[in-house]
Amino acid sequence: MAPARLVRRLDFVNGLPAGQSAIEWNPKSKAAGEVVELWQWASQQVGMPAHHLDDVRE
Repeated sequence: MAPARLVRRLDFVNGLPAGQSAIEWNPKSKAAGEVVELWQWASQQVGMPAHHLDDVRE
């Protein structure tokens, strides 16, 4: 089971009308952090580097 949890947050919804994810809408938000944490875990599970998300959050 993934250790990361995606909690119901407004940043997941607020970017939808603009076609943006939480990371694109508010890169420094808790929602974005949760997505990054989940992505890093999932990437590690399949042996794929997860470093490219760092560019989006800066």
